[in-house]
Amino acid sequence: MVPGLPLSAEEEEAITLGDLIGGEDPGIELAVDSQALWTHWAKLPERQQHILTMRFYGNMTQAEIGERLGISQMHVSRLLDAALTGLRERLTEGTSRPRKPRPRRRATARTVARARPVTS
Repeated sequence: MVPGLPLSAEEEEAITLGDLIGGEDPGIELAVDSQALWTHWAKLPERQQHILTMRFYGNMTQAEIGERLGISQMHVSRLLDAALTGLRERLTEGTSRPRKPRPRRRATARTVARARPVTS
């Protein structure tokens, strides 16, 4: 069978229903996932919506978002984590396995010194 050319009588008889039905659309999962996401989007605080938009649609780094909003990269990280955790819980309706919180690093003299502003 050559696309665009008429079929012979023999070829027409050999065509099955399966030949005429298209395959599964790989984009359907994305559409379903997107619809589920937008259903829960409005339930997020406006600040979290804004940060998620900058991160995933604006392709901004956490540092860039922090600079634009006047907050630290670490705070942006925490806000993103809270927003994504909330969305995950809503999307999975509590069926997902709870995430183990990452242990926070203890402050050392080196990290404290880096965090302090230099005054002249």
